[in-house]
Amino acid sequence: VEFFLRLDSRYSGTGQPEGVAWSRSRGACLAFAFLAATALVAQRLTLTPSSRTRVDLQGLHPQLKVALDSAKFHREAADASKSLLAESLLAVLGERAVEVAPNMGPGHIATTLVAYVHLHAQPPDALFEALGERAQQVASRMTASDAATTLSAYAALGKQPPGPLWALLEGRLAEVASDMTAQQVADSLDACVALQRQPGLPLLGALLPRAELLASDMNPGAAARTITAVSKLAKGARDSLWTALGKQAKRTAPKMKANDVVNIVDAYAVSGKQPG
Repeated sequence: VEFFLRLDSRYSGTGQPEGVAWSRSRGACLAFAFLAATALVAQRLTLTPSSRTRVDLQGLHPQLKVALDSAKFHREAADASKSLLAESLLAVLGERAVEVAPNMGPGHIATTLVAYVHLHAQPPDALFEALGERAQQVASRMTASDAATTLSAYAALGKQPPGPLWALLEGRLAEVASDMTAQQVADSLDACVALQRQPGLPLLGALLPRAELLASDMNPGAAARTITAVSKLAKGARDSLWTALGKQAKRTAPKMKANDVVNIVDAYAVSGKQPG
């Protein structure tokens, strides 16, 4: 490292004109110096149990410190620019979504809402309002996937569907429950719990038999969420449903996360049922 820096400083600041060839060589020298510095820094990484990884820059040549600080600055600036660009783009798309919401179909609404969930972002209030109004208009055309995804997205975003929309979604979910997958049944029940909404008898009467029928298709998370939902929303659920869900929970237990295990145990305790 010192060799390359000395070689550079030997010809820098002398007042002699630099030719193209030397300019390229100088650039190469500094590039090699930076690469060597990177290797040196890598060797000086220290880990302690009580602190994050830190870099000891003591003893490094001043120019290397400047180069490393500059690189860090530009990297952080680039990351910030990307973040701002993403936020700016999302804001523009959100504004446009408000404008075109009246033309959206059921699938468009569900996809837009769940996209914000995946992006860990909150839609603007204007977009929530526009999508909610449009969802009310097209609720009768929602498929099982559309209805379950829309309700689940509201729950994941921590937003309550407007009063009229909740009633429409509840009715539509009951109508299309026979077309739902095991995951969609679990998502719908879990959304009701998250939103603290008690489904009416028509919806429970459609979802619970479907859950029993598809229990063997549920993954560990879906089984856990369904058991939890049943314990909270359907106190008088049939024993056959508990048996089907219990068998699937036992079958998938080796792959369950800690949270799933805790929720299932708690659900059985709350319901007064004994795990079979």
